[in-house]
Amino acid sequence: QELYPDEIPQSTEQIIDPSTEEVCYYVSFSDGTYFVFNAAGEWTSIHFNSKELSSSIRTTYEDAIRQIEAETTSPIQALDKTLYGIAFELEDQRWLAYSTEDKKLLGKEMEHRPAAQPIFAGSGVCFCELFF
Repeated sequence: QELYPDEIPQSTEQIIDPSTEEVCYYVSFSDGTYFVFNAAGEWTSIHFNSKELSSSIRTTYEDAIRQIEAETTSPIQALDKTLYGIAFELEDQRWLAYSTEDKKLLGKEMEHRPAAQPIFAGSGVCFCELFF
């Protein structure tokens, strides 16, 4: 499944997710978009720096996106896989829960912990978990 075709990664980092202590991979692109993949190569988190979702992501998650766009005008900034399906982060900092099994928007995600990502400061790399 190609979620970001025609784009070449700018960097790839192996990191340890502090909440699970599992190896994961942080893949960033020149436009600020980044993906986090687990050791099996499945995406766990996608963050966009642009206002438009790629057409492949829009097609893959068409039902969820249509329901979210019916509820709000705030653009989608991120997708995180969860136990129930997917959490969508909006530009206004809200997270909306979507059940992939029921194909239904569940509402506001109350306590979402986004995926781990490296934070680059100076010349070193610090691996941490972000909390919203």
